[in-house]
Amino acid sequence: QRLLNSFEKNKDRLPLFPQVRLHTTQTLHHQFPDCSPFNVCFEINPVYSVLFPNLLQFLYEYLKEKGVSFLFNTELHSIESTHPGLKLDTSMGQYQTESLILATGTESRFFVPHLLIESIPGMILIFQLTRPLSFAISASGHAVPLANNQCAVGAIPSPLEEWIEEEQEQKLKAKAIELIPHLAQANCLRRWIGKRAVYSPEREPLVGAIPSQQGLYVLTGFASKGLLWIPQTASLLAQSLTGAHVTFPN
Repeated sequence: QRLLNSFEKNKDRLPLFPQVRLHTTQTLHHQFPDCSPFNVCFEINPVYSVLFPNLLQFLYEYLKEKGVSFLFNTELHSIESTHPGLKLDTSMGQYQTESLILATGTESRFFVPHLLIESIPGMILIFQLTRPLSFAISASGHAVPLANNQCAVGAIPSPLEEWIEEEQEQKLKAKAIELIPHLAQANCLRRWIGKRAVYSPEREPLVGAIPSQQGLYVLTGFASKGLLWIPQTASLLAQSLTGAHVTFPN
């Protein structure tokens, strides 16, 4: 009921509001026989797929059209407050700017160490299926269908000091079978390992101005929920940068 209420409360933020249907174990097995028999499950339609290369290309072209300049293959060495503004020392030289947004994930911690941003590794496995997967699922983990009868399953976040790749892979395979039992017979093609930025101890997104450095802003700490949180938080941050009064939600 809490999840249904959440969808109803926030449906004005979604351009195409999805339909949400509650499944029992019986109706879930009837409609999605490959899915594990959860006691309660929500079916959400429509579901949209986004190819990351296409998304990045769209964002790049949109921002370039708005006058944003890009520096590729450039390292940022230091940030110095100049009152007003900031001086950036990079591998391509020095730059002066009125404001800077740190949206560099785990790397943000090197420039603002007092913000307690952790780097948490995570793993995704790619399976080759014998038949196509007709749904994406999010529970204690997630499974997403890919092209060519493949499926991505994730994710295993663990503290860096506990990270042993082979152990994490076995845990993730067990989680995959919990979500979709017939993955026990599927071939695991490869694994992908990345890092997530987590803000400790709250483990909530970190968005807004850095009080100790005028002109410096941060947009990070989204862990595994980047695509879910960033559209709204980036919009709120943009409004703040252009002088609008913004109240960030809890």
